[in-house]
Amino acid sequence: MMLVRAHAAWAAIVVVLGLMSGWASAQDDRWLDTPTGWTWYFGVPQSTVSGLAGQGQRVFNIERVGGNTYDAVAVSNSGPYAVSGSQIHFAQTLSNVADLVNNQNRRIIDLEIMDIGAGVESFTLITVPNSGATAAGWGWQFRRSQQQIIDWVNNSNPPIRLIDLDSYIYNGVRVYSAVGVHNTGSNAMGWWYYFNRTPSQVTSLLQQNNARLVSISMNNNPSITDPNPRFNVVMVANNPGGGWWYFGLTPAQIEALYQQNGARLTCLTRYTDFAGQTRFAVAMVDNVNQETRRVRNMITSTIPSGTYGFRAKQVGGPVISSLHADFDFEPASMIKILHTSFAMRRVDIGLESLSDPVTLNTTTNSNTSCPFSTTVTTPTLQTTIRETMRASSNHHTEALRQRYGTTVLNLYAGFQGLSNTELNHTLGCLCSSLPNFNRFSARDAVSLYELISDGTLMSESSKQTLYNLMLNYSVHGNARLTNIINDEAASTNLTASEVASFRAAVRAAWKGGSYTCLPVNDPSRRWRTEGGWARLPFKAGAPNYTPFDREYAVAIFLHDSASPQSVTNLIYDYTWELLRVPIRQALQSWDAACAPDSILSHPAGTTAPVGGSAQFSVSTLTGAGSSTYRWQRLVNGVYQNIFDSAGRFSGATTPTLTISNIQQSDDTLYRLFITKPCGNTISNSARLVVTPGCVADFDGNGVLNFFDFAAFIAAYNAQDPAADLAPPFGVWNFFDVAAFIDAYNAGCP
Repeated sequence: MMLVRAHAAWAAIVVVLGLMSGWASAQDDRWLDTPTGWTWYFGVPQSTVSGLAGQGQRVFNIERVGGNTYDAVAVSNSGPYAVSGSQIHFAQTLSNVADLVNNQNRRIIDLEIMDIGAGVESFTLITVPNSGATAAGWGWQFRRSQQQIIDWVNNSNPPIRLIDLDSYIYNGVRVYSAVGVHNTGSNAMGWWYYFNRTPSQVTSLLQQNNARLVSISMNNNPSITDPNPRFNVVMVANNPGGGWWYFGLTPAQIEALYQQNGARLTCLTRYTDFAGQTRFAVAMVDNVNQETRRVRNMITSTIPSGTYGFRAKQVGGPVISSLHADFDFEPASMIKILHTSFAMRRVDIGLESLSDPVTLNTTTNSNTSCPFSTTVTTPTLQTTIRETMRASSNHHTEALRQRYGTTVLNLYAGFQGLSNTELNHTLGCLCSSLPNFNRFSARDAVSLYELISDGTLMSESSKQTLYNLMLNYSVHGNARLTNIINDEAASTNLTASEVASFRAAVRAAWKGGSYTCLPVNDPSRRWRTEGGWARLPFKAGAPNYTPFDREYAVAIFLHDSASPQSVTNLIYDYTWELLRVPIRQALQSWDAACAPDSILSHPAGTTAPVGGSAQFSVSTLTGAGSSTYRWQRLVNGVYQNIFDSAGRFSGATTPTLTISNIQQSDDTLYRLFITKPCGNTISNSARLVVTPGCVADFDGNGVLNFFDFAAFIAAYNAQDPAADLAPPFGVWNFFDVAAFIDAYNAGCP
């Protein structure tokens, strides 16, 4: 009875509808699809979850499994996901929560409640300061019926939007908890919530609303009589990019799915299925760059079965795209680059000669079967490398394996850091040795081609000899690569002869692989792979262009697909699709009109109050070719990229930047960085001067006294932009001190 009375008295307090309406940044992590570092744990102790903060990770989804055990999802506490002051509170009492909310002015963003016996509830929650950048009007409920939650949402004024919805058993009765923010201003967005829905109903509602999930909780575990789990869910209007949800998964299945999708987890809840096994329901959003998404979506739309992935990287430069890059796939003949690069390395350092004889045991130069032998021939090493890489002869490949030994070839891979590379069966013999796969990964394949291309493994002349002994663009052509070049050239001002000259300057070499196994009483199984190298010609320094080359490595795979051959072979169409963007950039650099952008008008300095908004804009004169824009601002003496963030920054990749809900820390210098294949342009810097309500009231408490001087001096010593009150801006000196003293003497209105 005392607990019931306490709850009744508390009811007026727990619904904390704050008066502030600001940026609810702590929920962006549930739907934002800007790529970031992240991690997840299941069934780990409190110490493991707590330790994530020290690793630069911020937990935003937590579930107490029981005792001192938790499931958790976290993102890197940086960039658009940065939140200052986020805290996890484990196994709290109701009075502890009251103190956090009412006395410490903290806002709940994730809430998990457990009845630990005798009607006593234990609260595990994540909070952020309800001030500054994370301030928002908000409220929370607990120990409520479905109807009470519905009434709370329907009757809230201002309107409230749920960000977390959970249920738990209290004294044998299912009750609900909820957290919401005011669905107004910069926080406003389309949203929906539902109780007790089956998986098929959740899927249908996501499609109907074009939404993605931000909260999943169990309402009822499945049973033998009703095998469907039933969930309580909250969803918000969808963003561009992929969003997925799944149920009935094991941890291994979760990992396989987020690796295949290139996604990160945003919601996680566990339950027990009708057979008594622990299962998880999860939501995911895209966590890869736009180029990876583009190629992934092309493959997904055309190849319905099998595990796939790819990677493309500039040699000595950035990764262009990468999906499932560490998956151990069966490489088929693609792995023959391991044998031949080892042979060519030995030639390069003088241990062998290309004219040396090789012992070849074979009855035929078949390249389609498991090699066998009754006859011995002695081709040269050069011939064996060529037959291995061009004709994909398994007999010549086996000759190299026997020449060097499987152990040595695997050690060679290990010495190069190729940790997912291993020979386990004779090339051509997979179907008779399933599932004894050879191992390769897209990351390892690209790394091996990069080590060949950057001179680590061999000299430039040996590298070119190896690539010339492979299928290569100069000798054999490649329709897919040619089509991409022609497609991209069509959007430039290049003449037909210029495009032809460009194609003539392109170099590429590749090695594909293929297995098709047709076991008795088993569906057909197919593997398709390809990896290679390309050199693209660029020009820079308009108007007198200087040519230079950039090299790239690519790899792609389709592992164990049940699709027909006409479908699985489509994977080869995407090998050079991985280099579409670099090809576009190279062609643009050739365009006679391509030159760095000229700035006609630079951004102008402006002044705005805390909580207000401001804009910076640049006008440019652009030539042919695409420009990439990125606004930057000065932080601790270094210009850092700005990212679009709901309610704060928009237009970060356009000529006009808008800053909303301005904070004092926004008082700094801003500039636009413009990138083109043929050069970069940087605008002049312009300052945003942020004015508080009263400069003299530096600590913001409404009273002018000694503490304002102390706050100003502390900010001045820290070179805080808030204390940079007088020109020259960016320099903290006597004039700033004088400006503060003048403001203090003048008082506040």
